[in-house]
Amino acid sequence: MKIPYKAVVTLPALACAFLIALSACDRSSEPVEDYHFVGITQTDATGVTIGSPDSDDWCESSVGPGNIPNQYALWPAFPNPAVGSITVRFGLPIVDSVEVYILAWPSRKVRSLVNGSRNAGSFAITWDLRNDDGDLLEPDIYRCVMRTGTFICHGDILIPGP
Repeated sequence: MKIPYKAVVTLPALACAFLIALSACDRSSEPVEDYHFVGITQTDATGVTIGSPDSDDWCESSVGPGNIPNQYALWPAFPNPAVGSITVRFGLPIVDSVEVYILAWPSRKVRSLVNGSRNAGSFAITWDLRNDDGDLLEPDIYRCVMRTGTFICHGDILIPGP
């Protein structure tokens, strides 16, 4: 059977879209700005998950040669609950433009951590729990969001009170 040229060109794009749609990490159809907390994925100071992870948060990936993730990733931030600072780790399987930012309820961006093009790889950012103006954030639950042109994921961070 001969496949028409147009079908050959679009098959890879359709396959990619299908895989993204099946991915548990792609939440592009859900607005991340809408707060619907299920819970917090607690982590220790080394990034090890404590207890059961929140199934609504974070998008983990295995990492291949060259420390390049097999798919887009936003790993659980640590330590969570955050005290003093927290490490946010994300990964790109290809060169891409990426934005990583922090939201406060309701849908208010309080801190931009990354905004621009990055090479494929795994990255870590230490966030000092301050907003873009340099003010320490109040105790509350915040949402960390990673967004590219085709991928979006989020995870919740708890800044506990005294």
